[in-house]
Amino acid sequence: MLEKILRKITNNLGFKILAILFSFALWLMVYNINDPVKIRTYTVNVEMKNTEFITNMGKWADIKDGANTVTFSVTAKKTVIDKMRDDDFVATADFSEAMISEDEKTAAVPIKIESKRYNNQLKYSSQVKYVDLALEKLKTKQFVISANTTGTVAQGYALGNVKVETPTVLKVSGPYSEVKKVHSVVATIDVGNMKIDISDSVKPKLYDSAGKEIKTDKLSLSNNQVVIRAEILKTKQLNVQMSNPKVTNGQGAEVSLVPEPKTIVVKGREEKLKEIEKIVIPSNALDASNVTTRTDTYYDIKGLLPEGIALVNAKESKIAVHMYMNGQEEQSVTLTVPTSNIKISGLDTSKYQASFANSNVVTKVTASPELISQLNADAITASADLSGMGVGSHNVKIKFNLDSSQYEYSDVTLQVVIKTISQSQSNNNSSAGTTDSGNDGNSNNTN
Repeated sequence: MLEKILRKITNNLGFKILAILFSFALWLMVYNINDPVKIRTYTVNVEMKNTEFITNMGKWADIKDGANTVTFSVTAKKTVIDKMRDDDFVATADFSEAMISEDEKTAAVPIKIESKRYNNQLKYSSQVKYVDLALEKLKTKQFVISANTTGTVAQGYALGNVKVETPTVLKVSGPYSEVKKVHSVVATIDVGNMKIDISDSVKPKLYDSAGKEIKTDKLSLSNNQVVIRAEILKTKQLNVQMSNPKVTNGQGAEVSLVPEPKTIVVKGREEKLKEIEKIVIPSNALDASNVTTRTDTYYDIKGLLPEGIALVNAKESKIAVHMYMNGQEEQSVTLTVPTSNIKISGLDTSKYQASFANSNVVTKVTASPELISQLNADAITASADLSGMGVGSHNVKIKFNLDSSQYEYSDVTLQVVIKTISQSQSNNNSSAGTTDSGNDGNSNNTN
């Protein structure tokens, strides 16, 4: 019986084996038709690991072209690959495996790609991908952070002490060619319309020697935020006077002492400002023994300010004191000067014509009585520089031709209208005071 069974099994054995192989091939073909092998391309960010390996060599690594992504191909069954997305893959570049060129100017770091799932069912492209690096000498330098402000505090207030609180020093690391450009590090706080002290955390900015900001994308900073504080103080106007406005010279003649300016503005805490009402310059601190005609001297009032009080403008600390013999004190007069006396410069008169909005300009002049008596408004000349000004209406500063060592006059601005020659010719009703036509020439000298 057993022999009969064996005979049936071995009968046409070759055909039976061939049938089995054919059946398997047919099954495999049908299976692949239903679930074929597919190739798909993915792009993911590369995670950099052990980057300190390069910096420990005294080098700074910069990724060439800024490319920190990798694109690769994956082969897998359709049922698998259809489920895969870019974020299923992890790409890492371990800098400790970097292949560095002989001149140590470039390096290539192999990229390892893995999938978070189905990794054993995936076949990656055989070509190894690399992160290409440009290497440069690493430089580290420390900078003291300077404090700066932007904006204007509220009216009636002034900026007090501005300082960086923490950190006060910034360490900058990066490629030598970039770090050597850094000249200063500045933290800036906005004090616009502030009435109280303000503190803020700001990003420090780097500048070169020309004051141009340096981008930090290739640099490493020890701190990305800096705490800066600005003190906001109240202001107060104080009168400036002499302890004794009259003294005597070496011959016993009376000498008048007149401070200039007669008012200053100080800043401080409100409670401190209440303690001071005026600034008194000690007359005995000035030497008038040799005064026989007008003499000017200066006195630094910083030492007269109580603790906690400072000048809003530190440059105003030196007060001018005018010394006059009795009867020689300066006088002031208001003069009305015709605008036809103003000479215009900086204007191409072949193309443009300028006219003043008013026929006269008024200024206050201060000088000795003798010089005041010699002034004639009609004889005073002035100038106005229109350089860089185009067609339209402008406010221009008037400069009077008076000796600044003998006369003081108030600053004056005057409106001027600039037109092209063709516009001026077509407008016969242009205002008085043109540089060509002048004006009625009337003027007044008012004491």
